[in-house]
Amino acid sequence: MNDRFKNNKNQKQQDKPAKKGRWDNPAVNMTVHVIMGTFIFLLVATAAYGIDLYVHWLQAHGATTYLVFLLSGFANALVTLDVACALWYIIKKIADEFCDDSDE
Repeated sequence: MNDRFKNNKNQKQQDKPAKKGRWDNPAVNMTVHVIMGTFIFLLVATAAYGIDLYVHWLQAHGATTYLVFLLSGFANALVTLDVACALWYIIKKIADEFCDDSDE
């Protein structure tokens, strides 16, 4: 009897049309992605800039060349990875929009 109740409940849930909220609106979705993506991009870029300032400060105060080289490389890699991930995400979203097969 309990299984019949569960099946009936599942059937009722399947019969209901899916509610579309305001987050399903493509314009809202795009706006949220742009705002959050920009915030994350700026957060990572600011960290890389801070590392670069720290490297210049270390260099001015006589830090070893190897440490300066490592930290500079890390800051450059961080910015490069940040830009690469942002471009990959943008290209992926564009490809998803143009290659959407749900219209067929």
